[in-house]
Parts: sequence; C-alpha cells; structure tokens
Amino acid sequence: MKRKGIILVFLIIVVTVFIVYHGLEKKDGEGVLKIISDKADLYVRDFHYTEVGDGESTWVIDADSAQYIRKKNLALLKNVKVKFFTSDGKTFFMTGKEGQLYTDSRNMDLRGNVQIISDSGDRFVTECINYSYSEKKVYTQNPVTLENSQLKITGVGLTIMLTTKTISLLSDVSAFINDFNISP
Repeated sequence: MKRKGIILVFLIIVVTVFIVYHGLEKKDGEGVLKIISDKADLYVRDFHYTEVGDGESTWVIDADSAQYIRKKNLALLKNVKVKFFTSDGKTFFMTGKEGQLYTDSRNMDLRGNVQIISDSGDRFVTECINYSYSEKKVYTQNPVTLENSQLKITGVGLTIMLTTKTISLLSDVSAFINDFNISP
C-alpha cells in the first residue's frame, strides 16, 4: 500500500513537471503559459470594418457577427454587407449569408444568396463569389444572373475587373432584352 502511494506521488510529480515544462514558453525572460485553441480568438456582434485602399478603392464591411481566427488570419462573417467605392465614384454593394475575410491578403469569399448591385442599377445574383484584393477582381465559377431595367443575362462564371470596369460572363450565356424590336 505504501509502495502504491509513492508511485502515485512520483507519477503526479512527473505529470506536473511535463505540463509545466511543455506548457510554458519563455518570453523576455518570463514564463508565459501558452494556451492555443482551434476555436475563434475573438467573437464580435454587429461587426463593422472600413478599409481605405491604395487610392483605387475603399470598402466597408458590415456583418451581424464575426469570428476572428488569428492563427489562420481569417474572419468568419454572418449576414455580410459590403460596400465598394471606386476611385471614379462608382459604388457596388455585395451581400451574402456567410463570408470569409482573409486578413493577411484582404481577399474575401461570400456564400449564400450572393447579390452585387451597382449604383447604376445592375444586379448580379449567384451562390458564391470571390474577391481578390490585389487584382481588384470579383469572380465566380457558379451560375450567375445579371439584370437591369433593359436586360437579363444568365451564364456560368463571372469576372468583374474593378480597375478596368470590364464584366465577363464565361460560358452558357443567354440574354433577354426588354422591348427588343427589330425594324426594317
């Protein structure tokens, strides 16, 4: 019985030393307990973020909530609303049910009933859209619909270059033009 008690005390000491030795990290000569979780580092309700770009664009992101995962440089957003302002005064609004903002590259992905509406009334609808900050490009490989007061165009795949103001539908494109008349 006495031997079991000694072995138990010895095991407790070994486990304690192991935990202390592997759980402490030296920082400027001080011991700091390092606890890392795979879960979010920060949860925010009513998220608001404003980014002033390199003179070419500015964007404002609002979301019902955000979870920031520092280890992955990633913010997970719910019910996202993005407003882009281009240098020539154009405005684009993007919305989606979920979003991912990569804080290191400033790229963003939106999913779930994604809509992009320009200040001139053009409206794009798709299920998923990506934004490349460095290229100033909005793109998807999914089916997309473009509508305004004059036409409705559907296709698969979309690229919008914000700097050159070009829009490309990539495949399976069909169009319906309102009040289309062919006169001789």
